[in-house]
Amino acid sequence: MLTSIRLETPADHDQVRAINQAAFETPAEADIVDRMRRPCATDHLSLVAESDDRIVGHILFTPVTIGDATDSLDGMGLAPMAVHPDVQNQGLGSHLVRDGVTCQWPGVPDDVFLILWFEESRRGTVRGVGRYHAAFDEAM
Repeated sequence: MLTSIRLETPADHDQVRAINQAAFETPAEADIVDRMRRPCATDHLSLVAESDDRIVGHILFTPVTIGDATDSLDGMGLAPMAVHPDVQNQGLGSHLVRDGVTCQWPGVPDDVFLILWFEESRRGTVRGVGRYHAAFDEAM
């Protein structure tokens, strides 16, 4: 099923928005992706999954800090991650996802809140709230 995972390009924007809207109950996730494309938000990584020459999945990694005023750790948070409903539950999301921690927003399940740490050796040594890019606050 999966052909490739690659960087998102401007030509993908409409398809990525459609996949995020189809995968979620509200447009919040699609709006977050659009906000992260603003010229001032250059510190993210957006990937698409293709199959049969069409985009079937999308994942967005954005800067996240966990900790408090005395000690913090920087990483990349995963959110949103969307798979087209036609191909959900076939393992595609597993190709796009790795690790999880606690989210700053109430009601977000731990199993869908994910961060990739830049300093793996410090993982587990810093405790606190994970904080995403301000564009997420605008959509939440």
